[in-house]
Formats: sequence, C-alpha cells, structure tokens
Amino acid sequence: MEITFKHKLSVFLIAALCVVLIVFSIIGLRRLTSRARNYDSTAEGLTYLRQLASRDLAEVDETLAAQKRARESAEREQRIRELTDGTVDVWSYFTDYVFFGDSRAVGFEYFGFLSENRVIAESGWTIRDLQDNLGSIIAMNPTSVFLAFGLNDLGMGFWDTADDYAAEFRTVLDSIAEQLPNASIYVNSILPVTEAAAAEPDKGAWQNIPEYNAAVKKMCRESGRYTFIDNDAIVAEHSDMFDQDGVHMVRDFYPYWAANMMLTIYGNTAPAPAADSEAGEETAAEITEDGYTETGDGTYTEEY
Repeated sequence: MEITFKHKLSVFLIAALCVVLIVFSIIGLRRLTSRARNYDSTAEGLTYLRQLASRDLAEVDETLAAQKRARESAEREQRIRELTDGTVDVWSYFTDYVFFGDSRAVGFEYFGFLSENRVIAESGWTIRDLQDNLGSIIAMNPTSVFLAFGLNDLGMGFWDTADDYAAEFRTVLDSIAEQLPNASIYVNSILPVTEAAAAEPDKGAWQNIPEYNAAVKKMCRESGRYTFIDNDAIVAEHSDMFDQDGVHMVRDFYPYWAANMMLTIYGNTAPAPAADSEAGEETAAEITEDGYTETGDGTYTEEY
C-alpha cells in the first residue's frame, strides 16, 4: 500500500514538472519570437535610414523647396482672396516697411493711410535722393522697401536715355540691397499724367514715361532681385481720379494703388480696394511747409 502511494506521488510530481517545463518553454518561445520581430523592425529602419543617406542631396533640397513653395502658394492664394473680396483692409498688409518717393508718394501719409514715420517722400525728389537718404532707410531696417519715383526724374533731364536712367536706378537699388540683404524691394512704375498735363510747356518729357517704365521694368527683371509694380492699368481704370493738375491723384485713388502693389506681390491683378483705414478719415487743413495745401475735396496740389 505504501509503495503504491509513493508510486502515484512520483508520477504526479513528474507530470507537474512536465507541465511547468512546457509553460516555460512556451513563454520562452514567445519572447524569442518578439525579439526576432523587433530585430526585423530595427533592421528595416536601419535600411530606410541608409537609403535616405544615399539619396542625392539635391533631391532632398528640391523636396524641401517644393514643400516651401506649396506653403507660400497657399499663403498667397489666401491673401489674394482676402484682398479681392475686401474682407481684409489692404493697409494691414503694410507691416515693417518704408515707402520712399516723390510728391505722389507723399499722399500715402498725407491722406492718413500710412504712418508718416514710414513714408520718406518729398516734392521734387528723384532717385538721386535715394542715395542721399540711404541712411534713413538703413536705420529702419525694414523687410519691405517700396519706391515711387520718376516724374521729376524725367522733368529734370539728368539722363539722356531711358536706359541710362535705368542703369543709375539699378546702382542705387544695389546700394540698398547691399545694406539690407534680407529686404524685399518693390519698384513702382512711374504713374502717367493726363494728356493735358503732358502738353504743358516744358513738360514734354512726360510723354516719355512709357519708355522709361519699360527700361526700369527690364532692369528689375534682369536683376532677379527687384520687383517691378506696373500701375498703368490701375491708373487707366481710374482715370477720373486725377487731381485738377492732371499729375497728382486724389485721396480715393490710393487704396486702389495699395491693392495693386499687394496683389502684384502676391501674383494677381488689382480688384476694388478694401475699406479705408481709420487714420484715412483724418485730413490736414493745410501743410504749407511742404508746398501743398488741402483743396477741400480730398485733393491737394504741390510741387512735383
């Protein structure tokens, strides 16, 4: 009887040991399988990294550049939609800028659209005044530089040909670009005048505005650095917005001009302008020290 009990106990113990061994074997097998899978995953990752490292760097750069272009294109499209449907005030796009020009550029701050601290413009100025006042532009260190010259340049006759004028303009622009390498530089075309204004004595040179614009546009294109803003169409569309002198523009023209600049930058043509800024509601009664006075109907006259 005792022998039988011991025999049964031995059998039970042996069976229990076998079960334990089987369980541990299964667990061990699962761990080995998991490690093998992890090894395969790691191996695939290393293979992918090696493939990336072996790719041509130019291809990688092009991929990144394409992604950047796509983002910029989406941003341009968004801004164009905002400007076109008038949901955004056009003046809100003028940030960290300086506007340099002659008497027609003065209107941007005179009519209250842009800050007088950001508009450096005077009656009678030409592109040669750019060089003389370069320090003022550099001190502001803007990301955008807008230029509007040409009327006095033609009238004073400093240059024999349009190409001579464009060549000197290029030299001045290069000086700005050298001092402000990260700034975008935008060159407005010379706004035309009325036929009556061009027919006045000693104003015949203004008939050459199209020729000078063509030369400056070509110069900007060849530079690959400067953006030419063609304003001919917007002036023709709003030819009823000339001041009485046939040279300057009335207050209502400036939002159209601003929209044309912004949409040229973002790759479209000008729509109707957005609403005026609050500052635009203010007008000065008289500014005799700068040579122009308010006429009472939102226009002004001055030396060119």
